[in-house]
Amino acid sequence: MEKKASYYQSQTFNLAPNANLVLIDWFTSGRYMKGERWAFSKLKNVSSVFIDGKLEFRESQNIHNSTFLSIEKAMKAYNITGTCMIMGPHLKFLSSSILSQLEKCRAYGEKPNPDILFSGSSLNLSNGRKFFGCIVKFAAISVPEAIKRIEDLLQPLFVIIGSNPFANK
Repeated sequence: MEKKASYYQSQTFNLAPNANLVLIDWFTSGRYMKGERWAFSKLKNVSSVFIDGKLEFRESQNIHNSTFLSIEKAMKAYNITGTCMIMGPHLKFLSSSILSQLEKCRAYGEKPNPDILFSGSSLNLSNGRKFFGCIVKFAAISVPEAIKRIEDLLQPLFVIIGSNPFANK
């Protein structure tokens, strides 16, 4: 991207009450091997999920240069950032599995790996009564390592959908 380039994306998902959704949405820094890292001025991404006509979830990313800090400096060494959303009644097992994996504590004295960051939280319907999924936010220095971690987290889903969608990438 050119330094003055800006990108806007809006995605709307309309789900039936018993529908399921797995959405992975990531942005990479560009052609970083050619020195093009986060070379744009603005990125805005909005994903909205409606269930039975009612807005249940909206997630937004708004990354932009400011007077005091460029996107490249703010992103430091990270070359990928993204979101993975898992929603629906038939995917509770997957959401629970992912949240359990991300909650695991490291061994005493083990240092965290700052090269790859993953964080997850549960999603509940707007009335607060019903668990319906999870959201995972991530950033990593290595794009292949981030994709591998997403692939590992989604492994239980591959049996249901019939194959690993990352296998031929």
